[in-house]
Amino acid sequence: MAKLGRDIVRQREREAARAAAREPPPPPNLTEPTTVFEDMASSILPSRNGAALWAYYLGLFSLFPGLGTILMVIAIVQGVKALRMVRLYPQVKGRVHAVVGIVAGIIGGLISTTCCVLSLNALLGG
Repeated sequence: MAKLGRDIVRQREREAARAAAREPPPPPNLTEPTTVFEDMASSILPSRNGAALWAYYLGLFSLFPGLGTILMVIAIVQGVKALRMVRLYPQVKGRVHAVVGIVAGIIGGLISTTCCVLSLNALLGG
């Protein structure tokens, strides 16, 4: 009888651990905006979603030849991270910034890679 009780307790502990593992982590810094201005500002500049801002700015800076190859990878990673955060927590803004960062990062990376290949081709006498 005691063994049956221990088995039930262990099973409930395992179920609780699985349920805790499925829950998303608590959202970062999600205080409600106190004024209308703060609400409008958060829709223009997603201050609660740092990954979206990083993706946006790195994506734009990757449009400069030479920087694009390195910044492209970081912009895409940060953009995907920001989109996941927006999907988990809809009150966190930044979807557009993340998408612009990903697209600009891809375009900038392609431009930068093309410039590097053409430069190497010209230097090697091709």
